[in-house]
Amino acid sequence: MTPQRRAALITGASARYRSRFARHLAARDYDLLLVARRAERLEEPAAELRQARGVRCEVFGADLTNPAAPAVGREVPLRAISPTNATDEAP
Repeated sequence: MTPQRRAALITGASARYRSRFARHLAARDYDLLLVARRAERLEEPAAELRQARGVRCEVFGADLTNPAAPAVGREVPLRAISPTNATDEAP
């Protein structure tokens, strides 16, 4: 049986300290799902993490403060990453 890979969901991932946290987790072989209001800001860092660390790194654009925004919970299974850890945006 192949062990399940660890994965983390990071919201507000375009913030500087959260991008450092993403690099920290990628260095520990975590697959990542990065969420931010503007997904385009995450594409380049995600590509760098994929190339440098060989981890799976998906990007999801959503304003989680907006009730009409796409729900991460419905989209994550479609992307085949099941987070085992999560961070959320601090006030």
